Amino acid sequence: MNNQFSSKLKNHIVAFLEEMHALGYSYATEERILKQFDRFCKENYPDTETITPDLGLAWSVRKKDEKNGTFEGRISPVRKLARYMNRNGIVAFVIPQGLGCGGSRFTPHIFTDEELIDFFILIDKMNVNPAAPIQHIIYPVLFRLLYSTGLRPIEAVSLPCKNIDLKSGVLYIKQSKGNRDRYIVLSDEMLEIMRKYWRRASEIVPMNLYFFPDSNGESIRITTVSKVFRKYWLKAKKLNNNEKNPRIYDFRHTFATRSIYSQYCKGTDINSFLPYLSAYMGHTHLSDTAYYVHLCPEMFPDTNHIGENNFEDLLPEVSYE
Repeated sequence: MNNQFSSKLKNHIVAFLEEMHALGYSYATEERILKQFDRFCKENYPDTETITPDLGLAWSVRKKDEKNGTFEGRISPVRKLARYMNRNGIVAFVIPQGLGCGGSRFTPHIFTDEELIDFFILIDKMNVNPAAPIQHIIYPVLFRLLYSTGLRPIEAVSLPCKNIDLKSGVLYIKQSKGNRDRYIVLSDEMLEIMRKYWRRASEIVPMNLYFFPDSNGESIRITTVSKVFRKYWLKAKKLNNNEKNPRIYDFRHTFATRSIYSQYCKGTDINSFLPYLSAYMGHTHLSDTAYYVHLCPEMFPDTNHIGENNFEDLLPEVSYE
């Protein structure tokens, strides 16, 4: 059997199959899938001697038009192989349960540096609206906050002033999705932008309840934020209303992929990093966070659309003069 496999995981695969056969399982279908996995390892990860997060998640990228049953049938033997390896003292990444279930998953738009520059240049030039006297200073900050922290849009627009500490740069997100509380730490640059915004906005309207208030002092509606984003995105990209465009939620997706990619470039163990990012973003399931690995450049050959610059450079600088 050993000569049927050729990757550096072959000994583990053979031992695993022998154990399954000894337990009375025919495992014919699973063996065929593990042969495919073995070829995948040899072609894409020739030097890898265990199932790493990069390898495991690359294998679990859902193929076009792949049905739920076919997808899970391809993932399950590799997941069981990883558990077998862990039982025998070999550290291996176990592909999360539920990854890719529920049909073809929506693919978010990941903003490029050029797109962000074009968008922020225009949003920084918003005209003053007498009916909404601070909207021209709200949106440049709000969109930068979404981009730099990965907050859900509803979390950002409904931020109470009392839950923002502009001295320490910590945001308290209370009972968000899944009824989970969490804290968000702002970068130094974003904190300074928030401080400047607070000083300027406080001179124009009372800042009592919400950090991003509408003309009535209530929180801005998500639908309004989406309309503003779409308007300036279309202007920046010179598109028409019939073309498929990103959503404000894609700032969160961009934050996640860039965070993972930044750690990957630093040589961080992504398997160890994902739980921290998952908690930071308020995900209920780790698989929700692991999904973003598929969208990162250079970790997989067909995802090379993100530049190497980190999200920390919130370009261009917003002005309050």
